Amino acid sequence: MVKSLSITFIFAAFFAQFLVSCSLKYDSPSQSEEFAPEFMFKEAQYITVEDGKTSTFLTAKTLERYKDGKATYGQNVTFKTFDKDGKAESEGKCGLLSSNSKNDTYVLYDDISITNTKEDISITADVLKWNGKSEQLTSDRNDLITVTKGKTIIQGSGFSASGISKKYSFTGTVTGIAQTDENQGEDDDSQEIADDENQ
Repeated sequence: MVKSLSITFIFAAFFAQFLVSCSLKYDSPSQSEEFAPEFMFKEAQYITVEDGKTSTFLTAKTLERYKDGKATYGQNVTFKTFDKDGKAESEGKCGLLSSNSKNDTYVLYDDISITNTKEDISITADVLKWNGKSEQLTSDRNDLITVTKGKTIIQGSGFSASGISKKYSFTGTVTGIAQTDENQGEDDDSQEIADDENQ
């Protein structure tokens, strides 16, 4: 199912600006110097300034940077992005953030919530992957993602979104409620959405 609702993702702007390599590296059992963090920041704040104005504001309970200069992990991360006039554009949070600056890839885990106030759209998920080179935001095939735009709420699996076309799609089952006409009465102002991957 492909939706043509315009969506402006903050990922490109946010992750392009988040150039530090910090991370909580849980994927390696070895505690040798090679796998130990080079830097560890507690209660960290990261601010990006462009033309004298804050463009990104990030906080994390813990940020770690590794000696390879590529791996980045953050715990309990929150962030906000601002437009060129300094107005809040989007905000989000996740339990864990993993990034690889060499590949320009980022993975968000646990209690993910991203809202773009300008587009009145929000996404919630447990795992999301962002590829900065292709500007693609994806989920795993069976992960459920919830997209809310205005009074329309869609939940589905196999989520994919393009930062270039500003469109998103689901390859798996999709359910939800869509506002069809703001002028209709309360009893029939919405319709249920149900779609499976075979339709």
